[in-house]
Amino acid sequence: MNAGQKVRVALADDTALYRKILSMAVEKIPSAELVGVAVDGVAAVEVVKNKSVDLFLLDVCMPRMDGVEALRKIHELSPSTAVVMFSGVTSADAETTVEALEIGALEFIPKPKTNSLDESMSLLAQELNRVVRLLKIRQIHKRISASPSARTTERPAPGAAGVASSAASRPVASVGTGRVGVVRRFVNFDAHRSLIVIGVSTGGPNALNQLMCMLPKRLGCPVLIVQHMPPFFTASLASFLSKKSGLDVVEATHGELMQADRIYIAPGGKHMEIRKRTDAMGGYEITTNEAAPVNSCRPSVDVLFQSVASEFSGSILSIILTGMGEDGCQGVTTLRRSPSTYTIAQNEESCVVYGMPRAIVERGLADEVLPLDQIAGRISELVLKRKVS
Repeated sequence: MNAGQKVRVALADDTALYRKILSMAVEKIPSAELVGVAVDGVAAVEVVKNKSVDLFLLDVCMPRMDGVEALRKIHELSPSTAVVMFSGVTSADAETTVEALEIGALEFIPKPKTNSLDESMSLLAQELNRVVRLLKIRQIHKRISASPSARTTERPAPGAAGVASSAASRPVASVGTGRVGVVRRFVNFDAHRSLIVIGVSTGGPNALNQLMCMLPKRLGCPVLIVQHMPPFFTASLASFLSKKSGLDVVEATHGELMQADRIYIAPGGKHMEIRKRTDAMGGYEITTNEAAPVNSCRPSVDVLFQSVASEFSGSILSIILTGMGEDGCQGVTTLRRSPSTYTIAQNEESCVVYGMPRAIVERGLADEVLPLDQIAGRISELVLKRKVS
């Protein structure tokens, strides 16, 4: 796919109505063209065999071959084809969708529940336009990374000027490399007064799975996560991550007391915040609400991080992982007004989308820029003072 070339889109759904809605949605996007339509997974695989496809929209539940199996076969035939799952909003669909994201689906789009074909088409066109823009951005970044100048030139981390000259700082690394970036300060974490907060979006389920499978079973503090997802899907994600990692991962519920060694995922469609308790029990409780979206997101990373900055009186480790947009940037800015906050951003090479981490790095808000497979070890070093080789 060249810079000026349209994104070639194919789709598969077993219902004629949704094939029509999806086709109309694709045709509304100037930078996309529809090159194939299939009635099930078997036909979807045939489309990929016979056509060049940049983006395939797959229904999760289809006869003969479901979306998950079709995804596997499409990736075998054409690894460069991005696949987005198109899912009904039910618990069963959510579980299957999370499985597809683990296998390698780029994103998922819930089927809209409206009373109007035009409204459904308009909502889907908005979502698809976002995905098409994402593919265009990724293609630009690939071309830049592949250029001879990008391979031979070391770029200092944006926003790090002035910090690198400090004798206590490590050398500046090229943004996106696997090396550690500038370390601005050391935060002395107290396991009894610490909190880990994580913000993540596109590519998040896989990133969280990899991260949690490398974490120790006992961290001595709670972990709060905002993953951009709609209702139904976050409960399935929490269950999936818990089974895979063996950690205590739950979808957060309003009013529950935060506990050490438990990982809370913000419920889809709701903001998550914390509140310091003033009764004899003390501690902190989780609150959820359906206030207006922030950065077009609900749940929003900024909402959680700003709540933590306001309410939590201890050491905070904030982590920004793969995702599109800048949600979390303002929250990290607020958190860093406290000297007890330390921030890690995922590096470019290990991100599905280097948007949210880039926003942090370019503003000089990251204490370290690390590849995903090094973040769990760094968490252990900071929170548990446990060196991981």
